[in-house]
Amino acid sequence: MTVHQSKGLEFDAVFLPEIHKALLGPSPQCLADIPEIGQPARGLSRSVGEAQWHFLPRRWQAVFGGSVASRLTEAMCLLYVAMTRARQGLYLVIPPAGKKDFNNKTAASLLYHAWKCEADPTAEGEVLFESGDANWFGDSKIEPVAPSTEKEDVPSRRLSFA
Repeated sequence: MTVHQSKGLEFDAVFLPEIHKALLGPSPQCLADIPEIGQPARGLSRSVGEAQWHFLPRRWQAVFGGSVASRLTEAMCLLYVAMTRARQGLYLVIPPAGKKDFNNKTAASLLYHAWKCEADPTAEGEVLFESGDANWFGDSKIEPVAPSTEKEDVPSRRLSFA
């Protein structure tokens, strides 16, 4: 299920396994200078890296900056939706960071610094932030699943809390 598909839904537990990837993703291949919605484009440009923006006229610098701002807004909105689907447990799973300052352009780094984490982000298996009842599922009444007698083409995996 995608984050977009989860809008309006809630789940006991939500797992976000890929928040260590780039927050914005790849840049669009080209950008249009459209003064207002519904107006024709004043120009079209091939995408260039942020390091080259200073060579562009101010008008195009604003177009490129606006594109980054709108992509960042969309990424933050999606992160908000993903994180607020959890009723009981939200689990953010990331690989160890490459550097102790954990200063990169990912949602994981953003949350690490926003929560003022003090744990070492380069350590393997480290819990970087924890809040609330870690044993929220302890009182749940989970019914055991009877093993299937049919041969399955795909091996099944089951996550159980005991």
